[in-house]
Formats: sequence, structure tokens, C-alpha cells
Amino acid sequence: MATSETEICNLALVRLGDYMITALDEESTAARYCALFYAGVRDAVLRDYPWNFAVRKKGLALADETPVFGHAFMYGLPSDCIRALDLRASFRSGPAVEFSLELNADGTTLMLCTDEPAATLRYVARIEDPSLFDAEFAEAVSWKLAADLAQPITGDSSKQQAMLSMYRNALVQARQRNSVEGRKRTVAGNDFVSARR
Repeated sequence: MATSETEICNLALVRLGDYMITALDEESTAARYCALFYAGVRDAVLRDYPWNFAVRKKGLALADETPVFGHAFMYGLPSDCIRALDLRASFRSGPAVEFSLELNADGTTLMLCTDEPAATLRYVARIEDPSLFDAEFAEAVSWKLAADLAQPITGDSSKQQAMLSMYRNALVQARQRNSVEGRKRTVAGNDFVSARR
């Protein structure tokens, strides 16, 4: 598993048939492109799927202002929020609560608006430390990064399409594995075994 930004970038570069780099701040064209694209690609891949390692829950702080119309309450989003998934009443389980994301009155901050007076948000957090990445996430980032680097590094749009296809495949596989992670496995009952008890 890749444990640094440089390792993830090198996976992408190798997939494009380019030379590896030793650091993102080295004096090379590949390193400059990797430094330019890496953070945006990482955040885009985090937004594309609710990766188990990146999902957080947090009680929201009520904002001083109220929405202009449509909802009764306005909350500030967590500073590390990449994607809002669902909203619940406080920390209780139960049905998700309707919400919308809107700019505040002066148009400077994205806020969460809802009719829930005590809200807990489940969201995808921005995880910047590669040592915390799920192996499949690191793999997906490397494919997406390869797709974004393909045009400026190779000038070959067919390579870009091939890398995007591999990225989509990586997402499908991650969805399949992530969907069963953490779920309790139940074994169907057997009448013969039950009768013996």
C-alpha cells in the first residue's frame, strides 16, 4: 500500500510509462504536474464515494444567522467536510432529516440548512495523511491521477481514456468491498441443527 503522496504519484507515473520522482518538490516536469494535480484529485476521489475510512459523524454548531427561506435553522459545516452524506436528529438513529447546502447571506461560506434543531451530520472528511488511506483508495487516486496527468505528460488522449476506465473499475471494486465491510454476517438457520439443541 502506498504510504506517501510521492508513492501514489509514482504509481500514476509508472502507469503512464514515465519516470518516477523522488519528491513532489523536485525540479522535474513530472513532479511539478504531480504537485499541481495531487490534492485536487485526492479530494475528487474522496467525493466520488463514501469511503469507510473517511466517513465521520459530528454534531453541528448552530449558526448565528437563519436561512432566508425554506428552512428554520442554519449550521456551519465541519472544516474537513468534503461531502455531506446524511443528517440525523442529534446522535439518535432513525430516518435521515432533509437538508440543503447553501451560501450564507453574504455569500462567503457554505452552510447546511434544515428544520432540525439539533443535528448530527454524517460526512466524508478530507483525509490528507496517506498513511491513513485505505489501500483501495490509494489505488483509485493513482488511477485518477494518471488520467489527469496523461494529457500534459504524454499528450495521448487515448491513455487518458484508458486511465479513466481503470479508475472507474477501481471504484466499482472498492464499492463492492466497502459495502460489506463492518456488516454483521448472519448464517441461515438449519432445522436439523436447531432440533438437536
